[in-house]
Amino acid sequence: MMSTTNHGLRRTFAPLLSLVTTLGFSACGASYVPGEQEEVATPQEDVPADVVLAADEFCARLGNARYENWFWDKEDSVWEVAVIGLERRAELDIEPGGGFSELELVYTIEEVERVLPDLARTLRKECREDGAFIELSLRREAFLDSIPDLASAWAQSGVVMECQCDNGRDIEIDAMGMSDTRKIDDVSDERRGQ
Repeated sequence: MMSTTNHGLRRTFAPLLSLVTTLGFSACGASYVPGEQEEVATPQEDVPADVVLAADEFCARLGNARYENWFWDKEDSVWEVAVIGLERRAELDIEPGGGFSELELVYTIEEVERVLPDLARTLRKECREDGAFIELSLRREAFLDSIPDLASAWAQSGVVMECQCDNGRDIEIDAMGMSDTRKIDDVSDERRGQ
């Protein structure tokens, strides 16, 4: 009788135990949860050597640029590093294997307005005049050899305007006219204050 009861309990609870174990392991992983801060500050000695080497090479192509302040982006699964020595604040995103992901250049809404007034109107409308953090994302590695100004960049493929509105909207518009608007993922993005 005892063995039959134990067998019945095992049959009843085995699927439940499997589900709990699966959920437990997935909760322990480094996956990104929307709403949490997606960037994790990381000392350079903890960044993979091939990623650091790639940052050296990419900065050499940018001229007198150097880098500091590494972050691991849990949402996009890329390494991010601030680039110093360019005309404006910038960041390199590097793939885990050392490949180029993007170079992001910070612009103000007023700068965008002077060069691309229609785009600035769209950003202001989406942000409802509440303020915004704007980055021009250059997503082709060739841009490292010659960074285009805003007007010429906006006429090329592989260019996206990323805008984090203070009102909680996150907008991406590429130079070819495609756009994506969604709730902001991370209102505590440390890059905004750099």
